Amino acid sequence: MSTTRIPLARRVLARRVLARRVVVAGALALSTLTMGGCANAVSGLLGLAASGSLEDAIIASATVDALAAQGIGILVMPVCTEASDQSPNYTCTGKTVKNETITTTVTDASSSNTSPHMTITVGSRTVYTGEIETALNNAMVVK
Repeated sequence: MSTTRIPLARRVLARRVLARRVVVAGALALSTLTMGGCANAVSGLLGLAASGSLEDAIIASATVDALAAQGIGILVMPVCTEASDQSPNYTCTGKTVKNETITTTVTDASSSNTSPHMTITVGSRTVYTGEIETALNNAMVVK
């Protein structure tokens, strides 16, 4: 794993967003359990808990937020991994409810870059290109 890290302010924001995600996931799991979907709810929670590093969780959370803002349903939560070549690059993959592949790429997440960007594609369509922080902040706005 690379020693490159997202700046402290982002990590604090990420913890807050991740905590919110866990609460929302817990509520969703509880409602799903009561409707008989035990296996899906439990696997969703385990996927959230086992998502890897904090950076992976931030990028996955931003991906979910950007897709939700566009009304794109997620069947398989995006799982993110850092590039194996020690570069500050990340890739996430998941599936939509229409069984299309979700791919998120971050190629500029070096510690000197305070505004890393991500590109999200669903199938062959690019559905979001922008800052990770923007996707997270847009999800925090109460409408």
